[in-house]
Amino acid sequence: MVRGLRPRARHPLKDPDLETYVAHRLLTAAAEAAFGLVEYATATDVAGLRRADADLEALCRASGRFGVLVNDLFSYRRDLFSGGPVVNAVTVLQQSEGLTLQGAVDRLCEELDAAEAALHTAHDKVLAGPLGERPDVRAFVQGVREMTAGNLRFSATTPRYHGVRLNLDPQKGSILRLTAERTLVLSVEERAW
Repeated sequence: MVRGLRPRARHPLKDPDLETYVAHRLLTAAAEAAFGLVEYATATDVAGLRRADADLEALCRASGRFGVLVNDLFSYRRDLFSGGPVVNAVTVLQQSEGLTLQGAVDRLCEELDAAEAALHTAHDKVLAGPLGERPDVRAFVQGVREMTAGNLRFSATTPRYHGVRLNLDPQKGSILRLTAERTLVLSVEERAW
């Protein structure tokens, strides 16, 4: 078994709050394995440094959290119409905080903003600290950033979540409107709405 990779739980968590849910998802979504792959791709070995350096560990935690939450935002509609029970950050927020669907999505977007801010803060602290002078750490940090951006791009553009007709150019900084039926790419005029 790949380090950090655990099989999915057979039974969903019973009435979790968001933090419990995210902690569970980080264990079942191969987040640790992803950081091992970043080490492999960047020819680095920073696992021991992560355990010893709070800022480097915070970078990985923020990246993992962002990845789970962004995936759940974009996969919600597919999960909903798949026919099975939906255990997703959106439904967890609806149930645990008594939110409407729109309220849960808005709250999830706030959590995504916070995870992104935590990622940037940890990134800057690592690079400004003593580890930031090490080429292996710098390569790993850059790899984590690229992996996080790649996960966002995948979740925002994959036909798995949006269908094959999504006309999105990620290079243009597109804005998406998620509706019950489909994902819309907003025009310049619609962005002001």
